[in-house]
Parts: sequence; C-alpha cells; structure tokens
Amino acid sequence: ANLASVTIPTYVSATQANNQKSAPSPPATSNLTTLTSGNGSPVLGCTDGSNHPGDYNYFGGLEVTNTVASLLVFCSSGSETDVSQLPDHIIFDRLYVHGITASATQFFVRGFYITGSNVSLVNSYVADIYSTGADTQAILFAQGPGPYLVHNNFLEGAAENIMAGGTGATIGYDCTVSASPTPTTTTA
Repeated sequence: ANLASVTIPTYVSATQANNQKSAPSPPATSNLTTLTSGNGSPVLGCTDGSNHPGDYNYFGGLEVTNTVASLLVFCSSGSETDVSQLPDHIIFDRLYVHGITASATQFFVRGFYITGSNVSLVNSYVADIYSTGADTQAILFAQGPGPYLVHNNFLEGAAENIMAGGTGATIGYDCTVSASPTPTTTTA
C-alpha cells in the first residue's frame, strides 16, 4: 500500500454523530492494497492455524474483501486452548473491510473476528456485513484477555456493530457467577 498517501479520516465527529441519515463515504482504494481469497478461506489471518499466533504485527492501508462469502479478517485458529496461543499486539490501521453491496447470494457475517490481547482497530471502515440467515457483526471480540482499542472507525454490521463474547468461556480464565446475587442500589 501507499500508506503515506492514505489519509486518516475523521469518522467520529459531532456532525457525523448527529447526521444518522448519511454514512461517510468509503475510503478511496487507489492507494490501498487489495486482499481477496477466492476459495472461501479467511482473507486475512493472525495465526497460522496451528496455534502459533501472530505477535507484534501491524496491518495498514489494506482493502479486505472477497468475491465469495467468507471470513474477512479472522484472528483465531478456532482451536486455541491457552491464552499464549492467542495473537498479541496486533494493530489494524486504515483498513477498508467489506462484503458485496446488495448481494442476494454472498453474505458476509463478520468483518473482524478477533481473539487475543492488545489489539487495536483504528481509522478503519467496515461495511456490507449482512446475512439473511445469521447474526452479523462488523467486529466480534470472541475471546481473550484484551485490552481492545476501537477508535475512529465507521462500522456497519446488520445485527451488531460491535459484539464481545458470545462464543463460550474465555480460554485460560474461569469465573463463577452467583445464582442469586444480592441486588445493589446506587443513587446519583
């Protein structure tokens, strides 16, 4: 990518937040490198699939899309059993992640599927994440200890823009929730 020529957009502003009728324009793709995968595999991954995670990686100036329904950015092998197998210190900066506009046959259920720690998603645009048969998210933080930074992004998921959890217990961590917690009252 010609990253020096990819401007940092302002997706989050008072004007934009108050103008819910029009989405900001997607970024120009002339200076972005386009990544696709025509076989239905994830387009961009943060692990090699054998629980050897990517650590200390920067992804910037990329258009991530596909011609067939697939996972777009998938930061998991799906078989991690220990936190040390999760990606760590990953930065996504100025990515344009999108499905196919108004397709009736190719559905993209997630823009980003993130597991790991110290993951940042900044200055990016996620669009056309929808499906007629599944819950969809622009970003799913599936599991991991975090922290996660999401700053200055346009996120368009048909069901949720951001979802955290929902995939089961976080690996390497246990917690117990009381069946009948004592109610807490606060006043302000």
